[in-house]
Amino acid sequence: MSRLASRILLFGLALAATAPARAGRPWEVNRSPPALELVDPTAGTPVEEEVACREVLDRGREYLRQGRYDKARQELTEAVVRCPTHLEARLLRARATLVIGFLAWRRDLVEECAGDVALARSLDPENREALDLHSLLDGLLRRMAPTSP
Repeated sequence: MSRLASRILLFGLALAATAPARAGRPWEVNRSPPALELVDPTAGTPVEEEVACREVLDRGREYLRQGRYDKARQELTEAVVRCPTHLEARLLRARATLVIGFLAWRRDLVEECAGDVALARSLDPENREALDLHSLLDGLLRRMAPTSP
């Protein structure tokens, strides 16, 4: 199997393992963790980095489940930095940021969330969760007043 084919296969497996969030409740996580997709798994990425990425993602998922959105956002930001093409890390961080931004009615955080969702949609344009979050964010941003320059 060629290097490109193996990368595509790994990325496809990671995307296939994702499942949508509960409708109308983007902060809830109801799936088992998928396999992680690092930036370039064939480039000799150390096993320790993959383990560290998985641990950070698991901590972020647990904080999100507990309703500790600030802490979840911190951990998930680290997961996104370590694994920028990991779809679930982006969507989980988007959920945490959405809840914080909505509760504080902060357009800048909601726009940041929209950026994560846009990147997630670029990774998988047909992902149902990303599409649902995109629709939710469009409506929310229309209701919020634009920020001053």
